[in-house]
Amino acid sequence: MDKLIQKLPIRSKQLHTPVVLLANINQTHFMSLGAEYYKPLYKSLKSQENLGQPILLVANVTNPLMTIEQRAENLTQKIKKVTSKYEKVHLIAHSFSGIDARCAISMMGLHKKVHSLTTLSSPHHGCAVIEKANKNPHSVGNISHTEKAIEALGLSMANAQEFSAPNMAAFNKIATD
Repeated sequence: MDKLIQKLPIRSKQLHTPVVLLANINQTHFMSLGAEYYKPLYKSLKSQENLGQPILLVANVTNPLMTIEQRAENLTQKIKKVTSKYEKVHLIAHSFSGIDARCAISMMGLHKKVHSLTTLSSPHHGCAVIEKANKNPHSVGNISHTEKAIEALGLSMANAQEFSAPNMAAFNKIATD
Protein backbone atom coordinates (compact mmCIF):
# COMPACT_ATOMS: atom_id res chain seq x y z
CA MET A 1 0.00 0.00 0.00
CA ASP A 2 2.84 2.40 0.76
CA LYS A 3 4.13 1.94 -2.79
CA LEU A 4 0.74 2.93 -4.23
CA ILE A 5 0.60 6.04 -2.07
CA GLN A 6 4.06 7.00 -3.29
CA LYS A 7 3.24 6.36 -6.97
CA LEU A 8 -0.30 7.72 -7.10
CA PRO A 9 -0.39 11.37 -6.00
CA ILE A 10 -4.19 11.30 -5.55
CA ARG A 11 -3.74 8.80 -2.71
CA SER A 12 -1.74 11.31 -0.70
CA LYS A 13 -4.43 14.02 -0.83
CA GLN A 14 -6.45 14.56 2.32
CA LEU A 15 -10.18 15.21 2.29
CA HIS A 16 -11.19 18.38 4.07
CA THR A 17 -14.89 17.56 4.20
CA PRO A 18 -16.62 14.65 6.00
CA VAL A 19 -18.10 11.76 4.00
CA VAL A 20 -21.67 10.61 4.56
CA LEU A 21 -22.65 7.11 3.44
CA LEU A 22 -26.37 7.05 2.61
CA ALA A 23 -28.53 3.95 2.50
CA ASN A 24 -32.26 3.44 2.27
CA ILE A 25 -33.25 0.58 4.53
CA ASN A 26 -36.72 -0.92 4.41
CA GLN A 27 -38.46 -0.52 7.77
CA THR A 28 -38.90 -4.27 8.26
CA HIS A 29 -35.23 -4.94 7.42
CA PHE A 30 -34.11 -2.16 9.75
CA MET A 31 -36.16 -3.61 12.60
CA SER A 32 -34.39 -6.95 12.22
CA LEU A 33 -30.90 -5.95 11.04
CA GLY A 34 -30.43 -2.28 11.88
CA ALA A 35 -27.71 -0.74 9.73
CA GLU A 36 -25.49 -3.83 10.01
CA TYR A 37 -25.80 -4.61 6.28
CA TYR A 38 -23.78 -1.48 5.47
CA LYS A 39 -21.16 -1.88 8.23
CA PRO A 40 -18.55 -3.61 5.99
CA LEU A 41 -18.65 -0.73 3.48
CA TYR A 42 -18.62 1.79 6.33
CA LYS A 43 -15.58 0.10 7.92
CA SER A 44 -13.78 -0.08 4.58
CA LEU A 45 -14.28 3.64 3.97
CA LYS A 46 -13.30 4.47 7.53
CA SER A 47 -10.02 2.55 7.16
CA GLN A 48 -8.80 4.75 4.27
CA GLU A 49 -5.69 6.58 5.43
CA ASN A 50 -6.18 9.73 3.37
CA LEU A 51 -9.63 10.68 4.61
CA GLY A 52 -8.64 13.02 7.40
CA GLN A 53 -12.34 13.58 8.12
CA PRO A 54 -15.09 11.49 9.73
CA ILE A 55 -17.25 8.96 7.89
CA LEU A 56 -20.91 9.13 8.88
CA LEU A 57 -23.54 6.47 8.14
CA VAL A 58 -27.09 7.70 7.54
CA ALA A 59 -29.68 4.93 7.38
CA ASN A 60 -32.85 6.33 5.82
CA VAL A 61 -35.54 4.02 7.17
CA THR A 62 -38.27 3.78 4.55
CA ASN A 63 -41.39 1.80 3.77
CA PRO A 64 -42.48 0.45 0.39
CA LEU A 65 -45.21 3.05 -0.07
CA MET A 66 -43.00 6.14 0.23
CA THR A 67 -42.42 8.27 -2.86
CA ILE A 68 -39.08 9.66 -3.98
CA GLU A 69 -40.05 13.03 -2.50
CA GLN A 70 -41.02 11.52 0.87
CA ARG A 71 -37.78 9.55 1.11
CA ALA A 72 -35.81 12.64 0.03
CA GLU A 73 -37.49 14.75 2.72
CA ASN A 74 -36.57 12.16 5.39
CA LEU A 75 -33.03 12.01 4.02
CA THR A 76 -32.73 15.82 4.06
CA GLN A 77 -33.74 16.01 7.71
CA LYS A 78 -31.40 13.18 8.74
CA ILE A 79 -28.43 14.60 6.84
CA LYS A 80 -28.97 18.08 8.28
CA LYS A 81 -29.18 16.63 11.79
CA VAL A 82 -26.11 14.38 11.50
CA THR A 83 -23.99 17.02 9.74
CA SER A 84 -25.06 20.11 11.69
CA LYS A 85 -21.51 20.89 12.86
CA TYR A 86 -20.05 20.69 9.32
CA GLU A 87 -20.41 23.33 6.66
CA LYS A 88 -20.45 20.85 3.75
CA VAL A 89 -20.16 17.09 3.26
CA HIS A 90 -19.47 14.56 0.52
CA LEU A 91 -22.33 12.10 -0.01
CA ILE A 92 -21.96 8.49 -1.16
CA ALA A 93 -25.37 7.01 -1.89
CA HIS A 94 -26.25 3.41 -2.69
CA SER A 95 -29.07 2.26 -4.98
CA PHE A 96 -32.37 4.15 -4.61
CA SER A 97 -30.86 6.48 -2.03
CA GLY A 98 -28.86 7.99 -4.92
CA ILE A 99 -32.11 9.11 -6.55
CA ASP A 100 -33.46 10.32 -3.22
CA ALA A 101 -30.23 12.26 -2.59
CA ARG A 102 -30.47 13.94 -6.00
CA CYS A 103 -34.04 14.94 -5.18
CA ALA A 104 -32.97 16.27 -1.76
CA ILE A 105 -30.11 18.26 -3.31
CA SER A 106 -32.01 19.78 -6.21
CA MET A 107 -35.51 20.16 -4.74
CA MET A 108 -35.23 20.27 -0.94
CA GLY A 109 -32.37 22.73 -0.44
CA LEU A 110 -29.75 20.17 0.54
CA HIS A 111 -27.36 21.63 -2.07
CA LYS A 112 -26.29 24.11 0.61
CA LYS A 113 -24.77 21.23 2.65
CA VAL A 114 -23.36 19.03 -0.15
CA HIS A 115 -19.90 19.38 -1.64
CA SER A 116 -20.27 16.30 -3.89
CA LEU A 117 -22.54 13.31 -4.54
CA THR A 118 -21.31 9.90 -5.64
CA THR A 119 -23.93 7.27 -6.44
CA LEU A 120 -23.40 3.51 -6.53
CA SER A 121 -25.82 1.35 -8.53
CA SER A 122 -28.53 4.01 -8.58
CA PRO A 123 -31.20 3.57 -11.29
CA HIS A 124 -30.80 7.04 -12.87
CA HIS A 125 -32.24 5.78 -16.17
CA GLY A 126 -34.77 3.33 -14.76
CA CYS A 127 -34.76 -0.14 -13.25
CA ALA A 128 -34.41 -3.15 -15.56
CA VAL A 129 -36.77 -5.38 -13.53
CA ILE A 130 -39.51 -2.76 -13.71
CA GLU A 131 -38.92 -2.17 -17.42
CA LYS A 132 -39.13 -5.88 -18.18
CA ALA A 133 -42.35 -6.24 -16.18
CA ASN A 134 -43.84 -3.19 -17.94
CA LYS A 135 -42.92 -4.29 -21.46
CA ASN A 136 -44.00 -7.89 -21.17
CA PRO A 137 -45.64 -8.83 -17.88
CA HIS A 138 -45.97 -12.46 -18.97
CA SER A 139 -42.23 -12.83 -19.67
CA VAL A 140 -41.36 -12.57 -16.00
CA GLY A 141 -43.72 -15.38 -15.07
CA ASN A 142 -46.09 -15.19 -12.17
CA ILE A 143 -46.59 -11.52 -11.23
CA SER A 144 -46.33 -12.43 -7.55
CA HIS A 145 -42.67 -13.37 -8.15
CA THR A 146 -42.02 -9.97 -9.73
CA GLU A 147 -43.79 -8.32 -6.83
CA LYS A 148 -41.55 -10.18 -4.38
CA ALA A 149 -38.44 -9.01 -6.27
CA ILE A 150 -39.67 -5.42 -6.20
CA GLU A 151 -40.46 -5.69 -2.49
CA ALA A 152 -36.92 -7.01 -1.90
CA LEU A 153 -35.71 -3.71 -3.38
CA GLY A 154 -37.73 -1.89 -0.73
CA LEU A 155 -40.53 -0.84 -3.08
CA SER A 156 -44.13 -1.76 -3.70
CA MET A 157 -45.82 -2.29 -7.04
CA ALA A 158 -47.56 1.04 -6.36
CA ASN A 159 -44.35 3.12 -6.27
CA ALA A 160 -42.15 0.92 -8.46
CA GLN A 161 -43.40 2.87 -11.49
CA GLU A 162 -41.44 5.88 -10.20
CA PHE A 163 -38.35 3.99 -11.37
CA SER A 164 -39.59 3.27 -14.87
CA ALA A 165 -37.39 4.66 -17.67
CA PRO A 166 -39.94 7.32 -18.77
CA ASN A 167 -40.47 8.54 -15.21
CA MET A 168 -36.72 8.66 -14.51
CA ALA A 169 -36.21 10.60 -17.76
CA ALA A 170 -38.75 13.17 -16.51
CA PHE A 171 -37.10 13.18 -13.06
CA ASN A 172 -33.68 13.80 -14.65
CA LYS A 173 -35.02 16.92 -16.37
CA ILE A 174 -36.25 18.29 -13.03
CA ALA A 175 -33.49 17.09 -10.69
CA THR A 176 -30.60 18.85 -12.34
CA ASP A 177 -27.23 18.14 -10.79
